[in-house]
Amino acid sequence: MSLIHYTKSVCSLATLFASSICFADYSNGYAHFGAQSDTIQILGNTVFNQGSFTYEMQIRLEANAPIGQVISEQRDTYEDKTIRLGADGHYTASASASNPNGHNEGQLSNLPAEQWFHLAYVYDGTYTKFYVNGELSATHTSTGVYGDHSGSWMSIGMFRYGAGWGATGAYPSFLGDLDWIRISAGAKYLSNFTAPEETQILSDASTQLLLKFNESAGTAVLYDESSNHFQCNLGVAVSPGVLATSPTLGNLVPAPAASALLALAGLVSRRRRA
Repeated sequence: MSLIHYTKSVCSLATLFASSICFADYSNGYAHFGAQSDTIQILGNTVFNQGSFTYEMQIRLEANAPIGQVISEQRDTYEDKTIRLGADGHYTASASASNPNGHNEGQLSNLPAEQWFHLAYVYDGTYTKFYVNGELSATHTSTGVYGDHSGSWMSIGMFRYGAGWGATGAYPSFLGDLDWIRISAGAKYLSNFTAPEETQILSDASTQLLLKFNESAGTAVLYDESSNHFQCNLGVAVSPGVLATSPTLGNLVPAPAASALLALAGLVSRRRRA
């Protein structure tokens, strides 16, 4: 077999194999938040009491995306757990409704531009910390925070509070994608760690919410893999009176093996042309 025929065969096989992996069960879905009104209403509330917690997700931000709501859970002075994030790394995060030590803001310096990254927001009872791809990026002292309330309002993306002290305007959603998101009771990460793959993200005794966004396009209610099985409604505001739209589903994240094989196919093809 000539070199040309060999390289053509390698290229074709790599492309074919990689494509078959992409369209088999080795890929996973993600939710695209393309409008600031995109939101997912979460009926029910998580159970943290006044203890520690971990929010973690695989996320990708659009270029130049302004700061926006990623996830929010709030109830008057009892509870305010919120993450807002922008493409330039600016964030605001809350672990408390009434204590100023529970409200923090800053800028994460190591966000990869327009790429998937693992983000963890951890409260250990004394400090709140942000980890990006397993590396500590920000730390705040957060003492005296409050935990949970049975009447809390919760959403991913756009948030509008409408209970207790009165309705607010719509806080706009972040712009980008979510591959999965998990909320756990307890501080899962106390120091730098190896960021997990989605196959390692499972529901356990501490899991309060777990969404993987593998549903098909047009799905109206997401499946929560935690034992709580919260109902998660796409395009529904937690409080009516504002525009609420649905993030899009049915998008696929190529499996690592498929991405590597597609890269190999491209490399072989470029060398053949050279």
